[in-house]
Amino acid sequence: MWILKTMYNELIDTSLSKIASKVETYKDDKTRSHKKCDYIELLTLLSSDELYLDYFLSRFYSEYSDRNDTLEDEQSQIDDNHQQEIIDLFEILQYRSRLYGESYPFEVDSNMIKLKDNISVRNKLYIILLSCANLTTFEKNLQSSLAEEFEHITYCAIKQYLPASFNVKKLGSNSDYIGNTRSKLKALGKDINLPTNDEQIDGISIHANKEKGVDLVAWYNFVDNIPNTLIFLIQCACGTDTQHKQAEPIGYDNYFYFNNKPIISLATPKSIVVKENYIKDMNEVSAGNILFFDRLRLIELIVDEDCVSSIKAFQLADRLISQTISVLD
Repeated sequence: MWILKTMYNELIDTSLSKIASKVETYKDDKTRSHKKCDYIELLTLLSSDELYLDYFLSRFYSEYSDRNDTLEDEQSQIDDNHQQEIIDLFEILQYRSRLYGESYPFEVDSNMIKLKDNISVRNKLYIILLSCANLTTFEKNLQSSLAEEFEHITYCAIKQYLPASFNVKKLGSNSDYIGNTRSKLKALGKDINLPTNDEQIDGISIHANKEKGVDLVAWYNFVDNIPNTLIFLIQCACGTDTQHKQAEPIGYDNYFYFNNKPIISLATPKSIVVKENYIKDMNEVSAGNILFFDRLRLIELIVDEDCVSSIKAFQLADRLISQTISVLD
């Protein structure tokens, strides 16, 4: 489902002021640095001019300054800590710029960030994934469309990642299988030639039609039809709870008798790499041995022109870029 254009534009216009007022969601000390950097990018997207470090310092921490009940030395230390955090965030943004290269839609240095004057298709793809990673800043109907679009973007990326001989099927939005969850799982098992645990599958409510924690399935079928093969179970997670999401595909052990342990994969629109050595940052999305695809990897994989032309959310990027209105005052 993609929202009709008139309704869609209205939802974006309503969302603009929400984005500008969402600072409370992002400034908490426990909020990950990559989320705070996302917020800086969202605000920059809405601005027709360059924004400076001091602007974000006041936006994040204005209520901490000039406190009458705080000793001068304590207030000075608080201000120094806040300034250092914004400096650190700008260092991450500069690293993003180097890492994403031409795909990064912003110009940034140690003190300033602005939207590029000439936005490319790959810049717009970044903006789409930035939006998908921050769903709650948009109206609910738009959130649903973005989540659906993220599944399609992941599908395109996985098709590019794997050899053309692999099958890739959708189980989430716009599923390649019809009927309720029971019939979808049994049809999938037949396609992969996997024995199914019908007792477990038949225990699922007849009214259920969701994918049970897996949005995409990919595998290679050998001519002998023996399911001793690579199987990928892929979850697409736009929300914040990626730790829980990645555990859901493990439940497919209840429905299929796997000959080989499937490869659990997680796709997220987050930009989780914030440092040169990113192993610790992977803990945000990886609680175990999973294959992950974040914003960077998805953009790297989206190279097929037919795939790019099938992404409807470019309307969103165009609308956001064109609506650089005074919502930041």
